[in-house]
Amino acid sequence: MATDKDPAEIKNAAAESAAVDPAHAQASVEVTESEKRKQAALQAEMASLAAVEARRAALDTAWKEMEGKSSEYERLAQEKKAQARKDAMRFFRNTVVVAIGIMLLWQVPKLVAPFMPDSTRAKLPPPAPAQSSAHRSVTDARGKDDLQNGNKLFDSQDFANAVKSFRKAADQGNTKAQSTLGNMYAEGRGVTQDYQQAMSWYLKAADQGSSESQAKLGGMYAEGKGVMQDYIEAHKWFSIAGTGGDEEGKKRRETVEKAMTPAQIAEAVQRAGEWTKAHQQ
Repeated sequence: MATDKDPAEIKNAAAESAAVDPAHAQASVEVTESEKRKQAALQAEMASLAAVEARRAALDTAWKEMEGKSSEYERLAQEKKAQARKDAMRFFRNTVVVAIGIMLLWQVPKLVAPFMPDSTRAKLPPPAPAQSSAHRSVTDARGKDDLQNGNKLFDSQDFANAVKSFRKAADQGNTKAQSTLGNMYAEGRGVTQDYQQAMSWYLKAADQGSSESQAKLGGMYAEGKGVMQDYIEAHKWFSIAGTGGDEEGKKRRETVEKAMTPAQIAEAVQRAGEWTKAHQQ
């Protein structure tokens, strides 16, 4: 088996050979230098390989660290998504609970109203005409000719001229003309539809005892036409119209009561009583 020789031994052997044979000694020295260069080259190559291996190990370590951080980021992202879903469900559930609570609170007064003592319930004012029949006869006589002419024009579907005749009669205080003129504005016949103008003419006729116009006013308030929706005012006018004999007013008052609390109904009844008392003669 070949063994590595120590450089010192090689050098001594070369020296001894040189003493015997100078040519052989020179060759031995050259072999020794060649071995040194090979060993140096081998050591440099091994050092280079070690450096490459160290660099590869560092890269592997860095890559593992990056993978670990990426997994952590993904985990945190999943946790945030899960928390967001929980928060959304909690918000939705709370909103539904609050909405149901409000609906129940709104309905409770209506549910308990039938069981309340009679003394706590709102009482409707006793039937009493807002204006005397004699007064209504006088107002109906005003502008009678213009009213009749307006009716003829209306029947012939000449709505524009019918409005002019109705206005003449209405300006004279004719309640029927005032109520009809309110209808014309509410329906947009012969004029541009204008709920506020309709409300104005209905109110004039209602103040003179027109139960038809009183019911119309109640409808305008109930539906929010020409005015903000107001069930209390709607109930008030339906009640007044009902006491004047308007059956439609009575029916609509019962309908609107379903959307009102006992307190609102009591307020509406009080307003109706005050209006009736102020307009009695």
